[in-house]
Amino acid sequence: MCPFINIFGLDVGTYGICCITGGALAILLALYNKKETGLTSLDIIEAAALIIIGGVVGAKILYLIADFDTVSYIITEYGITIKTVMGLLQGGFVFYGGFIGGFIMLLVYSKWQRIDPVLFITAIAPSIPLAHAFGRIGCFLAGCCYGFPSEKFGIAFTESLGAPNDVKLFPVQLLESA
Repeated sequence: MCPFINIFGLDVGTYGICCITGGALAILLALYNKKETGLTSLDIIEAAALIIIGGVVGAKILYLIADFDTVSYIITEYGITIKTVMGLLQGGFVFYGGFIGGFIMLLVYSKWQRIDPVLFITAIAPSIPLAHAFGRIGCFLAGCCYGFPSEKFGIAFTESLGAPNDVKLFPVQLLESA
């Protein structure tokens, strides 16, 4: 649909913009929700930073595992070079891996700060669907994670990074985002 927008002559990925927007709004929501837990703003911000790192790493690792055939083909065909590694690190994330990686980092931070992880979960849990909804809008704009062909409720992509172009597909990304 619209995988990139041009900002001052630079093409910026709409998926990344959506993820950053969703993440920022999720942190603001967690800061608002912290009132009931007794956590400080610093606790939430530090935990959020580690959760984001764990989430990105976990999402990438699970993507590489899930698409192992492609990864092994690329490594076999082109070898392990900086170019192939950088190519494999571009795009491709799996939500469940991000959730698991973020949760592990939350537990690490809780143990490190000696704070009950339930307090963090109470403050942060409502933020997860909010951030995920923005990520799915980014998926729609990039044309990845697309649905099945549907003439009645389909949307045809014209500039997709992953979906077949000019085929009406059910916008599963938007349904999940809603």
